[in-house]
Amino acid sequence: MRIPRNKQNRIVNKEYSRLPYWTDDQYQDVQLSTSQKYMQDTYGAFPESEMQQPYKGDPEDDYQALEYDYSTPQFPDNNSDVPQNDTVPAPGAFCVNMWNKIFAGNVASLWDKIKKYIATGCPMNQAWHYCCTENLKINGPSEVEVGQTVSFSVSGGNNDCDYNLDADGGMMIAGSYTAPSTPGKDTIFVSPFTGSDARAICPVKKNIKITAPSCPGKISGLSQMAAGALQWLKVSNPGTGVYTWSTTSGTLGTPVGNQVLFTAPATNANCANNPTISLICGGGVVDTLTIAVNAFSASNVGEICVLSSTSCDIKTYPNNSYPYNRYYYGTAIGHKDGINCDGIESEVIAENRVIEIKNATGSCTTAIEAALRQLKNWLHLDCHGASFNTWNDRRTPTQKAAGCCPYQLL
Repeated sequence: MRIPRNKQNRIVNKEYSRLPYWTDDQYQDVQLSTSQKYMQDTYGAFPESEMQQPYKGDPEDDYQALEYDYSTPQFPDNNSDVPQNDTVPAPGAFCVNMWNKIFAGNVASLWDKIKKYIATGCPMNQAWHYCCTENLKINGPSEVEVGQTVSFSVSGGNNDCDYNLDADGGMMIAGSYTAPSTPGKDTIFVSPFTGSDARAICPVKKNIKITAPSCPGKISGLSQMAAGALQWLKVSNPGTGVYTWSTTSGTLGTPVGNQVLFTAPATNANCANNPTISLICGGGVVDTLTIAVNAFSASNVGEICVLSSTSCDIKTYPNNSYPYNRYYYGTAIGHKDGINCDGIESEVIAENRVIEIKNATGSCTTAIEAALRQLKNWLHLDCHGASFNTWNDRRTPTQKAAGCCPYQLL
């Protein structure tokens, strides 16, 4: 015998056990009419809904406007300070409570807290002030010379925050600051990393003075080079300014500190390619060096008569001892040198020749002049009519065209 369905030990028609869709209505209709989505779509969001976010619970608020504001949190780009107790975004008790709860908790780092806070849907437009504490400080010099590179750093602040340094005028890269190229003023400022495109700037700033550079120094280097040769040029006794180099011929490598590698030109016909090196600092030329570049070999292409010293001695004698009672002794001491095309002294024709002339009449002046004439005669005819201590050029046109270029004849 078949037992009726309602007699099969089932409990039916009991209110305390009846499921919502066990009614006379169609199951699908009841499901649709009682779903959370249906109620929200039909009647709007209700404060009492378990799915409703509390800050969207006021029926008088503009829901769409709030939705837009909360979905695009921004960070302000201004320099105004905001008191610590105003850093919590204003709208709604829910966000204030979440702020206090999350940032007072033991989450690993500030940025974990920020991510957790944003996940609640609350805005973060002033949370960066959490990093701009009263003890935040920018460390570095107060005066920087034009073009000088120095270091700045941040101390204090919040240990959970990362900070970026920047400057209004100069260039700042990871704390390394290069001053502008003209004197004046600049401002260093600090901004905490917020993860937003808009830059937040802390109130703390450091004003610095950009001064004209200190640019003493001379070029240290050889005045004579062979064609195509290399040498390092250096700044002797440099200042704190930034030095640069230029040349009229040859090539300069990349400066390394206050020195640079120079390569002489490969040819130098008639010495036309002798370079002049300029040392530049603070917008002006500090020093120059002209280099003779030799490309030929020959000796004794220049001579110089060197006058070392002159003197006069007056001697008197008793009457009738000599034909005259007073004599003037003029003395001149000197020698003559020669040079090769490479600027090296090649010959000493006469060294420390001493000429003493006794003159019974006249004065010390006439006695010394007589000694100088005789000294030139001893130093051979090359010095006749020439000035002492001046190089006399004896190069032939052929030697010059071949690049015979001693620095003494520049």
